[in-house]
Amino acid sequence: MKIDFHCHTYSSSDSVARIPQLLKTAHQHGLGRLVITDHNSIGGALAAHRLEPDFVIVGEEIQT
Repeated sequence: MKIDFHCHTYSSSDSVARIPQLLKTAHQHGLGRLVITDHNSIGGALAAHRLEPDFVIVGEEIQT
């Protein structure tokens, strides 16, 4: 199974990716799971998880 362990949504200041497009692209690339790790926030990951709970894993990139 292919998994991307580090991606961001619009909830991170360094990304403009909208959740529906991010999920669509991940599926098109054959990913089996997607770990969303926005900076200091799980809001985008939770929103994506609500859409596809068996596909999205909620994570967070914590900056110190």
